[in-house]
Amino acid sequence: MPPTVRRLTHCPAPATHATARQSRHQPPRLRWVIYSCRHHGEILARDFGGLHHLRPRDAADRTHYACGTMLDHRPATQIMEDFFRLWLITPQPQGEHRTWVDRLRANVQERTWTPEIAGHLDAALTVAASAPPGQHTQEQLSTLLRHLAAAEHEDLRTRPGRVFLPPGGEPWRRGRRTVATTAPVRTRPLVLDLPRILPGTPAWIRPAPYLADVLGLAAAAARARPHDYPLPALTLDNAADLLKDLAASLPDTPPDTATQAVLYPLPAWALNALRDVTAALRTAAEDETNPRPALRPTLLLLGEDLDYPTPAEMAAGLESLLVVLELDGPAVREVVADLMLGRRRKRHRTALDEVHAQWARLGVPL
Repeated sequence: MPPTVRRLTHCPAPATHATARQSRHQPPRLRWVIYSCRHHGEILARDFGGLHHLRPRDAADRTHYACGTMLDHRPATQIMEDFFRLWLITPQPQGEHRTWVDRLRANVQERTWTPEIAGHLDAALTVAASAPPGQHTQEQLSTLLRHLAAAEHEDLRTRPGRVFLPPGGEPWRRGRRTVATTAPVRTRPLVLDLPRILPGTPAWIRPAPYLADVLGLAAAAARARPHDYPLPALTLDNAADLLKDLAASLPDTPPDTATQAVLYPLPAWALNALRDVTAALRTAAEDETNPRPALRPTLLLLGEDLDYPTPAEMAAGLESLLVVLELDGPAVREVVADLMLGRRRKRHRTALDEVHAQWARLGVPL
């Protein structure tokens, strides 16, 4: 079956970057690839869990793609789950033996759509209802997904929150996020940074890229169903941005060539977001009776679909990063002052050894 072609933005720029996801089975198979401009690559990669795979396109690849083009090679049922996660957000009807066809029908009948979207959805529902789930032919599934992909693209016009480059807008950099606007803005808002000393070896930060993907996907789901999640999407996004920035700040270098310590200005609001997210993930991993239970099934679904660890392991990974970022004290502040002032004193070596000893006590891999 050929890939389903989707269009995830209305940006007219050519695609200069690409991010792809492969299965972890042997041999690995391509799940999807997204082509984008530089400005939208980070946003789309975060929404689909491939942020650390985002790369400039190979110069040998001369195929023209518009920004936001996605070639989706996954099975039809997984692509349908993607549609339900992103924009067909009417819940599954109650009752036994309900299927994805019933949920598609509920989205068509219970929501108001523009004529263009309604036409594609009606055509998709007609194909879906023509056979029981699991018995559709490849041609029927291809037609169904083609109509839904066209409806998804039209839906972008009615929900500009999913398009980060509105007509006439120019991207600008605010802190660590790319946003679009048509009005003059401050590009450097005032934030309170907490100077921190981090291990220079990358071993302790290795969970950060996949955790940033997990939080980015959870944030996308929380934007669609905010009342079902224990945290707002912005908090999840802020924590994901922090993890991505940490991974970029500490390149994967061999331990024998890495620096002993790195000075890192940690935004206080980002640390608070990471604390809140860590607590929410720990609760989701341990408590199945949470009044806002959507986070736990989201984490479980990501574990099954993308071969990520269990929610408990995700929470443990975040906690291992958080203990390093929260570490403070006289020795840490002394090393910070010496590094900021560029001074080397006899006491500097002692303070740095003390910080290393604290990392060892916390079980930080060095």
